[in-house]
Amino acid sequence: NTTGASNFSSALFFESSVNIGVHGGTIIGQMSGVGSAASWNSVNEKINGVVFRAGSKNVEIDNLQMQAIRGWPIWASGIDGSGTLADGLWVHHSSATGGETSIAIVAGQNLLIEDSSFSDATYYAIDFEPDGPTGHIRHTLIQRNTFDRWGWRGMGSTYYFVAFTLGYSGPPFADMLDLIVRDNLVIRGDVVTSRGGLRTIGDRANPKVDIVVTGNISQVPRTDPGGGMNFANVNNLRVTGNTQTNTNHVPLVDQDSNPSGIHVLVPNNT
Repeated sequence: NTTGASNFSSALFFESSVNIGVHGGTIIGQMSGVGSAASWNSVNEKINGVVFRAGSKNVEIDNLQMQAIRGWPIWASGIDGSGTLADGLWVHHSSATGGETSIAIVAGQNLLIEDSSFSDATYYAIDFEPDGPTGHIRHTLIQRNTFDRWGWRGMGSTYYFVAFTLGYSGPPFADMLDLIVRDNLVIRGDVVTSRGGLRTIGDRANPKVDIVVTGNISQVPRTDPGGGMNFANVNNLRVTGNTQTNTNHVPLVDQDSNPSGIHVLVPNNT
């Protein structure tokens, strides 16, 4: 029963922590109204599930059940004063309900999140969002997870399966390098709109390098005219092998502006 006055209120808080394994266990949070619009009123970014911060290296989380999380179930946020990134987080065979965003990556490298399930975030499913020019995000793989619903914040906001964005104005810009989202399953997706389960944003001015979104499947169709994915300023982009039924049979990628390197955007089953 934490107050939420600081990030130390999080259930598992790793800072300058090396070679640690957490195997099994249950975290019961305090989010009220999980799976309803009321949950947005319960969000508290100081009360998280797993926090992976500066100086940490080689942390494994498996078979951890997180319920009714008020902040972020998984939050990689780590840089220290010298710019050293948190390095080597592996989360697998775990689950989480609630949260503002199911997976929030603000900084870090060599991150692997796989074979887990997430539901009822109030905002996005996956958010890559550096908060400053040294908050690099590098070498991250999110694969074979199941995502159910998100977007309980309600009308007036835009909700994404994946956001490659940033939380500050640049330049300079942090690295967004070698980020892969593959072979994930979306069951119901955004609860607010009819834009399908694979809606993705990556169209800010910051450069992004080696971005891959492949093999993901949405069980919810898109019924409005758009395709759902928007990119800009990407050097090497692959969007292939994704499945999202679209009643208008339009390409999955709506926008790919200012491209460089190799861009492969088909085939996808739409």
